Amino acid sequence: MPAADPATTQSTIESLSALQSKLFAVPQSQVEAMSPEDRTKYSDTLNQTNLAISKLETASLQGVNDAFKAQEPALAAAAAKLKQDLADLNGTVQLINVASQALGTVTNIIKLLH
Repeated sequence: MPAADPATTQSTIESLSALQSKLFAVPQSQVEAMSPEDRTKYSDTLNQTNLAISKLETASLQGVNDAFKAQEPALAAAAAKLKQDLADLNGTVQLINVASQALGTVTNIIKLLH
């Protein structure tokens, strides 16, 4: 199955979260006044909404995880270079240059994940 569009997934999560908020906002007195069938339906709807949100958030995180894994070699290389560069440092300016370069690589990879 192809991965869902991240924007669509996020929009759906937001819509379901709004629904969830509305369901939680129903006063307990109104829930208690419902027929047993309606209370069951209310409870089932709330549970199904929570489950759908959880599944979509998990799928969204899996997409981020897959994107992160794809960038793992670049992160490993940046970490190894940083470790070596830190061992070779002689001064503050070098530290700033090395840190800036390493952070630039990591920041570029993080931008790809959004």
